[in-house]
Amino acid sequence: MKIDILTSPSKEDQDLVLQPLLRFNEKIVGSNRKHELTFLIKNDNGEVIAGCNGNVHFNYFFIAHLWVSDTLRGQGVGAKLLARVEEEARTRQCDHVWLDTFSFQAPGFYEKQGYTRCGELPEYPPGFKRYFYFKKI
Repeated sequence: MKIDILTSPSKEDQDLVLQPLLRFNEKIVGSNRKHELTFLIKNDNGEVIAGCNGNVHFNYFFIAHLWVSDTLRGQGVGAKLLARVEEEARTRQCDHVWLDTFSFQAPGFYEKQGYTRCGELPEYPPGFKRYFYFKKI
């Protein structure tokens, strides 16, 4: 047996691991319904001022990235965007949303929006924490 380490794996290389795992999972739990979505908020000039990337996965919506322009933070833009994400998640038969954020980013924001902290990684990155949150919608 030989273990190869690929430092710049192609998508095809990654699929050699991912696809058999997905087939195994599907035999047990059925389709994961995975579907990627991006939400964009633009100003009157068409410039992106906030956005969110995420995906439907089983009955959860995962928020991979949520960003609001520095000049708009604290003005309700993030809350409006998050509410729209949750609304869309419900239309796609999701009953939960989950995400992670760093201690220097927005844990207080998510807690104000009704998210419950369900885990943390200390010293990730060093000197900070990574928090995990979920919300039933």
